[in-house]
Amino acid sequence: MAELSGGAGFRVVPGEVRAAGVAAQEVAGRVVEEVRAVGGPVEGVVREVRGWQVGEALGTCTHAWQELLNGLAAEIDRGGRKLAESAGAYQAAEAGVAGDFGGPGRR
Repeated sequence: MAELSGGAGFRVVPGEVRAAGVAAQEVAGRVVEEVRAVGGPVEGVVREVRGWQVGEALGTCTHAWQELLNGLAAEIDRGGRKLAESAGAYQAAEAGVAGDFGGPGRR
């Protein structure tokens, strides 16, 4: 797909925009997986030190970090989806303009 040049002095390469969106969604998925993977071992430690203040603090801290990181992953995923949607919109606009002019290479 060709680059699209906006009037503001920038160029858009829809394929690269889409690839960035997909990459962001993959990162978001890995963050969720890693957060989930850490949870089990930490819960085991919390159970082992039950009754100690450090155990309760570790559980509270871990829960807070998990919520924060899962929220971050959700934001990254949303951003990735929006990038992919934008790439589609740029491609549709380009196809529409090309159609208005009879398509590429037509006179």
